[in-house]
Amino acid sequence: MKPPLLPLTDAVIDLSTTFDELLFSLSALQRLAELPVHRFDRQQLLHQALLIAFDSFQAQRAAYYTLPGQPQARIGTVLVMQQGTIPAQEPCDCMEEYCIQQVLETQKMQNSLACASTMDCPQQDLSRHLLGIPLLCQDTLGGVLLLSRPAAVPFNDWDQRLIRLFCLLLGQQYGLCQQSG
Repeated sequence: MKPPLLPLTDAVIDLSTTFDELLFSLSALQRLAELPVHRFDRQQLLHQALLIAFDSFQAQRAAYYTLPGQPQARIGTVLVMQQGTIPAQEPCDCMEEYCIQQVLETQKMQNSLACASTMDCPQQDLSRHLLGIPLLCQDTLGGVLLLSRPAAVPFNDWDQRLIRLFCLLLGQQYGLCQQSG
């Protein structure tokens, strides 16, 4: 029979798990920073960033919305990464469209759990936790990164802080791509 774990042992085990998750998450920033943006066009950078975000933040779906040429254009498609796929253009769903609109209006991160009551979306769309994060490139909104997980596994405060840092770095990388392209 195994001896019961002491509370201190439980805390140490919990800390080591948290520390491993922290290191894994911080590696997302390192992987993004190491991309050879001087050789990428914007589309290649977004593909790579989606792959990194999807993997690093254990997302169910990662998508990127690029601002259209016309300011009043309807939101239509997003570049999407899902399990077992490569990034591809797909139509955005109701919740993603709402989140994109909110980010475009406020230029701040949007959290579907905080605004679910104001969304008029089908129930299956509401069964996940969605973050919409602005991508600022030289203080100008360049697009919106969307990350979702099942509602049972929402993004915690640490995840959200790290995702903001990821988008800040991605905005800088995106600006470098524009300058070199």
